[in-house]
Amino acid sequence: LPPAHLYPQLDGALSIGWTIPTNGGTTENTIIFSIYIQQSVLPTPDPTAPGQYVAIGFNTFPSMVGADICQAWLHQDGVVDRFASARAPPTIDNVQNCNFISRQVTDGWVNVQFSRPIVTTIPDDLTIGPGKIWMLWSFGNAPDGQLQYHGVNRGVGQFRLFSTQPEAAPLLPLCPEGGCPVKGRLHSLTVNVNNYKCASCQSCGSP
Repeated sequence: LPPAHLYPQLDGALSIGWTIPTNGGTTENTIIFSIYIQQSVLPTPDPTAPGQYVAIGFNTFPSMVGADICQAWLHQDGVVDRFASARAPPTIDNVQNCNFISRQVTDGWVNVQFSRPIVTTIPDDLTIGPGKIWMLWSFGNAPDGQLQYHGVNRGVGQFRLFSTQPEAAPLLPLCPEGGCPVKGRLHSLTVNVNNYKCASCQSCGSP
């Protein structure tokens, strides 16, 4: 299914889409995510190079700690269900609820599609509706299958995934526009999570 909603980041170089399939008019307990990422922003622009990943996570507050994560490989088919109990590489869940659907490389883009349950009773998994939920994203290297720190290649937004018009906070790294002269293309921002306003770049101080 094509995504019903699309959340662009990195000036459009990464987008997260999602849709909820129906069966005979009844909504299924499944949400399908599509991640589109431009090869040029990857740590290694060749998506066939072993050991690169993209991930999205879900939490009740804007933090990696406590996040329920679906991590997809960019160089091969597959997705892994993980849980982040600390600011460290997330561990693999005993019960795998992230289900791989497809992976395509076309015209400089990688598209990975997978599904997961909306409502779940698995201890390390998070029910993601019907209220607002924080959705995190990141990408980076994973030599030998071990996830490395993503650095500034991450972001977070708050959504009501079931709404007709998705609600997103303009969070990092969307603003300030332009590139950080210290860190390169992406800014590393401090954020006021109470009103979702970007503050300043931690490296160059850009407002």
